[in-house]
Amino acid sequence: RTEDGRAVPNFITQALKNKPITVYGDGSQTRSLTFVSDLVDGIDRLTHAKMTGPVNIGNPREMTLLEIAKIIKKLTGSRSKIVFKKLPVDDPKVRRDRMSEFRDIVSALNVKTVRYMPGEHDASLDEGEAYQQFFGKPYYTFDHKGVHFIVLDNVSDAKAIVGATQIKWLDADLKQLRKDQPIVVLTHRPLFDLAPKWDWATRDGAQAIELLMPYENVAVFYGHIH
Repeated sequence: RTEDGRAVPNFITQALKNKPITVYGDGSQTRSLTFVSDLVDGIDRLTHAKMTGPVNIGNPREMTLLEIAKIIKKLTGSRSKIVFKKLPVDDPKVRRDRMSEFRDIVSALNVKTVRYMPGEHDASLDEGEAYQQFFGKPYYTFDHKGVHFIVLDNVSDAKAIVGATQIKWLDADLKQLRKDQPIVVLTHRPLFDLAPKWDWATRDGAQAIELLMPYENVAVFYGHIH
């Protein structure tokens, strides 16, 4: 999908049109790229595996944005030049406009229920104020077909924590459940220390994991890694 704001689609679109390939910053930011089919296959295999503890099913190899831009330029045979621009500032008005537009797009979906959870750039700059204005509470639970879903917010606090209030709420929620209750936890950042230097961690995530450990059937999905 072109012009969606993400680096790889932007690079490809610019390269195919022989327009300058825009890299923001010095290009040292890294991405770990994974085929969607491989990720789906990994999730399926993991659900049938007799394993406990965190498992990273993504691509372990990181590439810089500059490397990716050069590869795309080569593969497309583009005449584009790679240009560098300053990193954009996350302007509050722009962010609210983006949320409003996304809400309008999603409202047109022909589905019974839509649920949301905040991402880092949605909530960390204003402690989730704008996000809650458009989408409601950033952490909550719901049940579907016998599975108890828990949405945790580890992005509204800029310190990358779940926080004492939410930990207490999680503890109270879990105490109502059977030990064999199927549970799915959804978070933005990983709860464990995947790569703290890149902010791929939750500083008090171990507390949440400790509360979840007595339960036999728990899967945690995180979405911070691009």
